[in-house]
Amino acid sequence: MTRGPVSRSARVASAVALVYVVLLVTYVTVVLGGPFAAHRAGDAVVGTDSIQILDAARHAFWTPQAGLIPPLYILLVQVCGRRVAAIGFAQTVVYGAAWLWLAYEVRGALRHRVVRIVAPITVLALSLAPELVLWTTAVGTEALSLALLAATIAALLALVTRRRRRDTVLFVVFIVLGTFARDTNAVLAVVVAAVAVVIAVRYRSARMAGLGVAAICVAAVVGANALSGQAEPPRWFYPLQDTIVLRLMPDPDARAYLIDHGMPMASAVTQVAGGENYFLYSRRLDEDRGFAPFRRWLRDDGPSTYASYLASHPVEVVRGPWNSRTYILAPRFAGYLFGTHEHARPGALYGILGALVFWRVVPIVVLWCVLALAGAWWCVRRRRDDRMVVAALAAVVVTGVGHAMLAYLGDVLEVGRHSLSANAQIRIGLWVLTAIITDRLLGDTQAVSDAVQ
Repeated sequence: MTRGPVSRSARVASAVALVYVVLLVTYVTVVLGGPFAAHRAGDAVVGTDSIQILDAARHAFWTPQAGLIPPLYILLVQVCGRRVAAIGFAQTVVYGAAWLWLAYEVRGALRHRVVRIVAPITVLALSLAPELVLWTTAVGTEALSLALLAATIAALLALVTRRRRRDTVLFVVFIVLGTFARDTNAVLAVVVAAVAVVIAVRYRSARMAGLGVAAICVAAVVGANALSGQAEPPRWFYPLQDTIVLRLMPDPDARAYLIDHGMPMASAVTQVAGGENYFLYSRRLDEDRGFAPFRRWLRDDGPSTYASYLASHPVEVVRGPWNSRTYILAPRFAGYLFGTHEHARPGALYGILGALVFWRVVPIVVLWCVLALAGAWWCVRRRRDDRMVVAALAAVVVTGVGHAMLAYLGDVLEVGRHSLSANAQIRIGLWVLTAIITDRLLGDTQAVSDAVQ
């Protein structure tokens, strides 16, 4: 009597399985195809930063000679024998695997049959947007940082949906790895540490575990900062110099603040900042003996002075990133599209996917953030069983905004590239949060329909 429905259900399951198999094969082919063609043709992206990375990888990651590059990427380059092709293949495999895992965890967090198919496809399409995937052929930290971001969010989804101890361990491991892969990822470790402390205070049964997670995250941030600080000069030195010279010195109020806090040679530095070619004239700041007092002040008092300036000017902390939201959310990377990645321009496969899922109209993205967070607030208040998942994804979006602000404040140059991980974090959080809310709304609609019938 039940053979017909069972057979129909089996056919549907087989069709869905076939869709996933085809999707997996297609995704792996597309992800690996670009780097394979690029490295076979000798078109890998090797710029100034790449040469610096390859030189730094001659030394152990804990030595001052390697301190200018995040230690985890130094290890990757060394494992690949400093061979450009091997580096590209390795980081591409890691990149694809991380996004596939994220798509799998997104599917597991959903219930509605259609959303369970559409949402993972959307996540994988996002990973192929040209703004993200082009870095897989570059010798640089971006691809690895994006892969660790996707893996961290995947581990977070596994943690809040299954709530197993091993998922907690895996999540903390990826938080720590991310901290050693990119400096701005420290904001994620700090947020996780703060949440862990709150959990430890509120729940006695989780007190030791929460304090342990917090200690590990804080230790990771301290360790990463220690490794970056032992370089000569420290890894933060040149970004801070550029930010002070190009962003603060042209502002009369900021310039007066720096002078009041002991910055020497203000007039000479202002002339350098107002030069027609900063990159040419900035060499004077680095090499001219006459600027030695400025370099000494920057090294000894620069970080504390800049931090106190930001603390005393909270409006600037918000207004600066907001005014640069287009550079953060819709960066233009045409100058980085070398070799076979010319096909990543709009109109080709990657360009089409980018237009579909990596929306570049900034007002729409901002409105999307507001609506998604409002929907998350509704879910948290009305749906007790979904609070953990929705709150976690809302936190991904909110901390992504903080991540972007930190990237903007940390370096005045190449804002789009330096905030790329934050941009991806916001977009992943928005897509997955939207999928969760849509899934639950469709489930409610179906439940009402079934009750009426």
